[in-house]
Amino acid sequence: MKKVICVGDAVESIAGRDKGKIYIVLNVDCDYASLANGFERKTQSPKRKNVKHIKLVKNAVLEKEVIDNLTNLNAILHHAVAKLKGN
Repeated sequence: MKKVICVGDAVESIAGRDKGKIYIVLNVDCDYASLANGFERKTQSPKRKNVKHIKLVKNAVLEKEVIDNLTNLNAILHHAVAKLKGN
């Protein structure tokens, strides 16, 4: 069964040197997702990761419209990821 990863979902890396880090999905195309967390990975240079190497943590943390229209998106991603780590 194929994973369904959508824009705005919170995901965790399960492979690679960033294993265990939480990201927010900015874009999905075919088998790859663009990820950012506002810490090491900003929206200007998102991490491109195979969807096989991530797992879903929580659906729809941010709406797609929010991701597309905000200028201070890095601060919002930083806050969302920090909140998820605290729970």
